[in-house]
Amino acid sequence: MDVRNVRLVVGDKFTNFHRIPSCILYSDWKQLRGVNRSLLDSCIFIPGLGLNKNQVDDISRELPIELQHLSQYDLASQSQTHKHNIDNILVTTPEQIDDFVFESKMMVQDCNELILDHATGFHLPGMLFLEATRQMATSAVDLLFHGENKYYVMHDIKADYLNFAFPIDTTVTLELIQERSEDGERAFRVNLSFHQNGKKVVTTSGSFSSVDKESFALREERFAQITTNKICRRLKNDAEALLKQEEQCA
Repeated sequence: MDVRNVRLVVGDKFTNFHRIPSCILYSDWKQLRGVNRSLLDSCIFIPGLGLNKNQVDDISRELPIELQHLSQYDLASQSQTHKHNIDNILVTTPEQIDDFVFESKMMVQDCNELILDHATGFHLPGMLFLEATRQMATSAVDLLFHGENKYYVMHDIKADYLNFAFPIDTTVTLELIQERSEDGERAFRVNLSFHQNGKKVVTTSGSFSSVDKESFALREERFAQITTNKICRRLKNDAEALLKQEEQCA
């Protein structure tokens, strides 16, 4: 096998990649597998982003055994990322590489909520990196403090987009800075960088704090009740005033 013939398989959401000779859309790769085994066997097809787990597995099965590790990954858990739907998890389980420094891979699955209605066909939408920042931060804290029964409140988050980011292998590095710890609550700042082909394409930063889940839920419910009661009173007054105006005009 000529290992120089390597092509990247990307998800169908990135439609314009059918124009890039070194890439192939998953649907085209699947069709090729059924009709042209000789071409399939002459190339090494590596999974990119925009694929679901089953699609990655399909591609991986066609790889030589020595290369199958290139498509193996372990998504961070739903509890770590605070996502109900695994399609929306954007990072693999972080690996601690230094004191308060973690590394992960960015994963974008074909049904991820942030690419369903925003894709040019080439670059990754910028909102992916903001959500990946949140998920990476909560996952790293979860690993450090062993899944405490906490909820993480994001206070601020920003991103600097340095270059186009494409649906290819993306490494994420996070530095976690603990700013204070009191009454069982911790405050953190995070600095992240996203790398493709060894080049930094996006940097993000943000601050958040961990709070007890039960007390947070009660506080959130109380504020929701106060806020909705207030707007309902205002709407009631507005409706009464409009009705009174209609009666006067009749």
